[in-house]
Amino acid sequence: MFDFDNITITVILSAVSFLAGFIDSIAGGGGLLLLPSLLLAGLPPQVALGTMKFASSIGTGAALINFILKKKVVWKIAASGIAFSLLGSFIGTKTILIFNNETAGRIIIFLLPLAMLITAAAIKTNSIMEIIKELSFTAIPDIRKIPVKSSIQGSSTAVSVMKNSLSS
Repeated sequence: MFDFDNITITVILSAVSFLAGFIDSIAGGGGLLLLPSLLLAGLPPQVALGTMKFASSIGTGAALINFILKKKVVWKIAASGIAFSLLGSFIGTKTILIFNNETAGRIIIFLLPLAMLITAAAIKTNSIMEIIKELSFTAIPDIRKIPVKSSIQGSSTAVSVMKNSLSS
């Protein structure tokens, strides 16, 4: 495909890793950049996944430390998220490791655009929810209590509603 030397590939992957980590710490989804880059560099699908997960886990750990220090973690929600993330990750990893490289590559090629579509739909839905919340403050007052989380523009209102509902 491309005829780059190892130094060029390393420099390109380092730049993509930086960008993926930056995006992932703000909005999530950095793996949508890094995984295709690793595949294009010639890594087998399962090796690309393992490499990406290791690198992103270290980056996520650094981001987590910053969020913890700034008291931006709702621990009751995080505990549930950890449990289900571990379960989903365990099952997903066991599943993808069953397949040969060609099949795993096809699964990844199918799931990456699907993940992007789901993300785009979530962002669009959140925008719609924000409009509904703005317009319905008198007609449907309870809609303001719906926690809305945007991966692009966080919601302090949603966090405070969630904190209040968890503490009661």
